[in-house]
Amino acid sequence: MAKYELLDQDTDGFFRIRALRDIPTAGVLTGDLGGRVASEANLSQEDGDNAWVFDEALVIESACAFDNAQIKDNAQVYGYAQIFGASVVCEYGCVYGDAWLYGSPVISGNAQVFEGAQVYDNARAYGNASIHGNSQLFGAAEVYEYADFYENAHAYDAAKMYGNAKIYGDTIVCESAQVLGDAQVYGMAVVTGEALVYDSARIYGMTMISGGAQVYWYAMIYGDARVQENARVYGNAQVFERATVSGGAQIYENARVFGDSRVRGAARVYGFAQVYRDAQVYKRAQVGAGSRVYGSARVTDDAFIGEEARIYGTARIAGTTRVEGNERVEQ
Repeated sequence: MAKYELLDQDTDGFFRIRALRDIPTAGVLTGDLGGRVASEANLSQEDGDNAWVFDEALVIESACAFDNAQIKDNAQVYGYAQIFGASVVCEYGCVYGDAWLYGSPVISGNAQVFEGAQVYDNARAYGNASIHGNSQLFGAAEVYEYADFYENAHAYDAAKMYGNAKIYGDTIVCESAQVLGDAQVYGMAVVTGEALVYDSARIYGMTMISGGAQVYWYAMIYGDARVQENARVYGNAQVFERATVSGGAQIYENARVFGDSRVRGAARVYGFAQVYRDAQVYKRAQVGAGSRVYGSARVTDDAFIGEEARIYGTARIAGTTRVEGNERVEQ
């Protein structure tokens, strides 16, 4: 038995629908009026199909809603979009192009899903969010406010992206990670665990931000760098190439950590300091001002390197040693 009938064509060339049978899962009774379609191709008439278009919602062109999908309020679905499973598009949400929704996702507010994007499982998009390109949002991931999620980006688990954040390229955001503010994550970067990327931070290349790490203000992480555990990178600091910052280490102000260097523990690198090549700074050591630690040097314990000091070669600075001024220590 047909599920609905088309009423008279309106001035836009569309047809309002009227239920010919009850649809209990949608709360629709026989005789209830629904939204508008361009033809019966836009809303399945199949036996056992419970999809419905409500209110002033519109499904047109070559788009189709079926299974248990619900298109509500002032939502619009058009192009070649496919809405199925228990998907919901409501309020002023738009789904178009070749986009697919399936599982139990909800698109609401003024959110848009378009091009070849896919949103599925229990994912949510709302506010003024945009999901497009060939991106995929799934699991319980959310994109909202003015966040832009596109190209081949993937987000899943309980990931959240919001504010004016941009997530694109082949980026992955997963677990409980969050990208927000004016942050951008792109390339093949991975943001995972409980990591936070916010303010105007930039994460790109093949980097990974994981654990409880935070990257914020104008910090940049790129190349194959890793920021993990409870590390913090902020200010105008940069971590790049194959460097790793871990533990509770902090890199801030205009510091640079690069090469194959490691900064870990409760170490601090700040000012205009640089740590590079195979150097390591760890425990509670501090490297500040315009100092340099490089080569295979090690700075550890409560050591302090400041001003324009240079620590390089195979030097090891430990204990409570302070190296300042223009002092050079090679071994």
